[in-house]
This record gives sequence, C-alpha cells and structure tokens, in this order.
Amino acid sequence: MLASEASKPEGTHPVLNVPLREQPVLKARFESQFRAYAAGHYPFTIALEQDQLVLDWWRQLEKSPQADVLAPLAIKIFSVVPNSMADERTASTFTWINRPLRSRQHLDTMVSQTQIRQYYRTAGKEKGSSAKAL
Repeated sequence: MLASEASKPEGTHPVLNVPLREQPVLKARFESQFRAYAAGHYPFTIALEQDQLVLDWWRQLEKSPQADVLAPLAIKIFSVVPNSMADERTASTFTWINRPLRSRQHLDTMVSQTQIRQYYRTAGKEKGSSAKAL
C-alpha cells in the first residue's frame, strides 16, 4: 500500500472526492459518461475478454479519462456481495462435517476441514476442471 493510500479515508476515491464547489463539474462529467455508456460509445464498446469478470472490465475502464467518474461507481456496485450465500454454504459444510457419528470433533478441526474443502472447491472452479466434489 502506498503512503498516500494509507492516509486517505476508507471508501473515498480521488476522482469522486471533490470539494463542494467542484461537484457540479463532477455531476456533468458523470451524466456525460452515463449517456455515453447507455449509447454504447467508446470506451464502453470495449468487449469483455474471455473469462474476464465484469468487475475487472470496469477496473480497466477506470484508467480511461472517458470513464473515470462512472467506473469507480460501477466498481463499488459490482463489489457488493448481494447475499449471504457464502455464509450459508459454510454453515451447511459445518453441518455436513459434524454428522452424528463425528459429533465429538473440536471446533478447530471442523474449521480446518471446512477451509480445506472450500479451498479445493474454489481451486477447481478457477482452473476450470471438473474436479470430483468433496
């Protein structure tokens, strides 16, 4: 982390964090970029690469002066986790691991087994392999 990044408040972006007197200019830039996005003008015509996430596409566009206001907002939106599926999956794994015949396991053992299982499930998806479900 750079020293300047460490000193900036959490959740701020240098392009979006402007003084009050500059906010009308920022608003006009946002509106212009949003219209360009809706109309499909450059740089929003750049196609996603194969296996590229939408979030990464917006991060790429953040470097473009034609998208420097809209991209940080899109990055914030696409960075939000929309549900608690990961938590539910972890709880299901705990239940699956802690069956009645294994009910005397220590919590540390269950956490370790769950972490290992989730690691291998994630690694299999990233590599695109059809790994046998654990």
